[in-house]
Amino acid sequence: MPVRQTLLFAVTTQVKDPTQATPHSGGWSESFWVPGAAFSALGVFQTWATTRALLLSGLASIIGFRQQLYTIAGNKLLPGGSGSGSFFYPGNYAGDLNAPQDSLQLNFLVSGQPNSIRHRIAAVPDTVISGGEFNGDTTYQGYLTNYFGKIISLGFGAVTRDLSKPDATVRSITGGVITTNTSTGAALTNYIRLRRVRDVNGDPVEGTFLVTGLVSNVDGSVSYTVVPAPTQTVSTPNGTARLDLLVFNALSSGSLSRLVVRKIGRPFSGYRGRRSKRPV
Repeated sequence: MPVRQTLLFAVTTQVKDPTQATPHSGGWSESFWVPGAAFSALGVFQTWATTRALLLSGLASIIGFRQQLYTIAGNKLLPGGSGSGSFFYPGNYAGDLNAPQDSLQLNFLVSGQPNSIRHRIAAVPDTVISGGEFNGDTTYQGYLTNYFGKIISLGFGAVTRDLSKPDATVRSITGGVITTNTSTGAALTNYIRLRRVRDVNGDPVEGTFLVTGLVSNVDGSVSYTVVPAPTQTVSTPNGTARLDLLVFNALSSGSLSRLVVRKIGRPFSGYRGRRSKRPV
């Protein structure tokens, strides 16, 4: 039962000449996952925000946090309760901002899985960008290294498909039964996903199917009775089937990928009150 943890950000641009431009305000969020069935203490978000603020332009701020409980049900995430709070951590890096969309793409390796996740941090100071690429000084690179270490030490992770199980070649599909040359690792009530499978007419056979019965054959192949039953027929081995299962795994290491662009949205907070009077 993982928890999705999120920091909330706000930015307002500055205008030197109000006759030439108008300021913009916006907001965005950045998230990771943690294991467990309970909300994290405020200190976790404070530690995360303190480290993140060192990489943030002074025109942007971290204004709050949110956390949402989820339950992993096979290949689905079922949302549960949520909570949020407010605090204020202004950007601490002494650098101006070009546009809040200037972001760094970070890659994190996932423990126990042969894949990585992408994590984008926005509102990168303009002073660490030159020639259209990231060229941070030693101070900023040190803050970035510290951020990687803090994310790992806080036990943050990712919810991904379980890629530790092998693909199995689809041998045939007939009468609603999928037969693979080897086991996919799926058991009853698991789901299997078909990839790049073509039927006798060359049309794709796609989808995710619930396993309601399985038989291990003497030649090592496995026949899966699934719901919904595929209506197409496959007579020549092609494509693969894979166990479709979501799992949580902690992050093991992080690295910088490159400078990217990340769109931001509306501010999370604004003025509230009565609307203006309508003209008579």
